[in-house]
Amino acid sequence: MMDSANRDAVDELLQTYGETGGINYLDAAATLPSRLAIEAACAELMSLMFPGFRSEALVSSEDLADTTRIRVRRLHARLKTEICRSLGKIPPDEEIEAKAEEVLSAFLRTLPAVRRILWTDIDAAYEGDPAAMSYEEIILAYPSLEAIAIHRMAHLLYNKVPLIPRIMTEWAHRDEHGKIKKGGKRHPTVEDDVTIYPGSTILGGETVIGARSTIGGNVFLVQSVPPDSLVYYEEKQLRIVPKRKRKPATTRDEFRE
Repeated sequence: MMDSANRDAVDELLQTYGETGGINYLDAAATLPSRLAIEAACAELMSLMFPGFRSEALVSSEDLADTTRIRVRRLHARLKTEICRSLGKIPPDEEIEAKAEEVLSAFLRTLPAVRRILWTDIDAAYEGDPAAMSYEEIILAYPSLEAIAIHRMAHLLYNKVPLIPRIMTEWAHRDEHGKIKKGGKRHPTVEDDVTIYPGSTILGGETVIGARSTIGGNVFLVQSVPPDSLVYYEEKQLRIVPKRKRKPATTRDEFRE
């Protein structure tokens, strides 16, 4: 009886696959890039950006050159196939293969520059967060850095190949098991009558900026702020203090002592 039910389910599913429209373009689906392959490429890219900081064993300085060459070759092979798919041709003809090689070679050549920029991102996070104890902590424990890194690399492919950059940026939204996180709150909550001065960065889906608070310029904030707070830096230390009870003439007056 179970076998009969299974056969009926299979027959009905196959019938829907043959219908026109919607998700039933099987020929087109065969040329779409593989999400699993792109996710694996993202993990490889993060290992290239920060060797030894992911789950793999730390590499010695003697092994680093060979390990890096192997990773780049592996990344090249994986991404070339997916770029050809993204360009709509599997197996690729000569023109598509040449285009994929052109896009991929340009992308790989920019990785050293991306890595140098990421060090400035790490430095900014360290200088902007008084709770950060070391650069190593930021690389290992700050999910925002991984998101920034992947977004920077995805941007290099933007407008060059379809879909792949979008898959890369979605990979950066992951849970503690390394899976893509769906439905979670990604941005902070800003309550009513909050003033945020230019250059400030506020991160975290659980971060709440209380009503009527003022966030000073160039503040890096990853924690919630109670209502009626004034947030600013004092000698590189983040300060959150209750606002004065008087009503200022302008929001600019709140920073006058």
